[in-house]
Amino acid sequence: MTEWIQAGSEALRWEHAGKRICELRAGAGLAARLSFRSAWGSLALGECAAGSWTFKRVGFFRPYVTVRREGSEVDEAVLRSEHRVTELRFVDGRRYVWRRTRARRPETSFVDPSGRAMVTFSPEKRGRAAPASVRLETAVLPPGIAELLALVLGYRLVLEQMDEEAAVIAATAAAISAAAS
Repeated sequence: MTEWIQAGSEALRWEHAGKRICELRAGAGLAARLSFRSAWGSLALGECAAGSWTFKRVGFFRPYVTVRREGSEVDEAVLRSEHRVTELRFVDGRRYVWRRTRARRPETSFVDPSGRAMVTFSPEKRGRAAPASVRLETAVLPPGIAELLALVLGYRLVLEQMDEEAAVIAATAAAISAAAS
């Protein structure tokens, strides 16, 4: 059984911890873990002191991400991108907008309706396995929501990297096929 720590104001770091596993760490303590269930699918399990959730990208033309308590078939929140805006909307009406918060340095945040960053990732370098520093506004968020937002944001960033890798593979295969013709 994993012993989780409550994320607070201490320095947090999002790290690659194995094949398709990322962890949110505060020093030696573990605040959250994101693990993908298979090498090819989008289903992932996010765990922290507040509970466990599953994340899954669904849909083809307008994909979105479902957030459910582990073992539940009911969406607790949905992450949806429309008109260049990505929003995490909870069933109780709370909502957070995903945005890149710095132009020169790739920093990504979930912001509340007033524009205040609730969870911010600052990657140390590019790539899915790259570590990132994480800031959580635990003082203004309901218990467990900061960690859940960090898990959703981590999931979104891993999906982006997977999509980039798939695009490179597809372009390379197309180039090889065209050259062979």
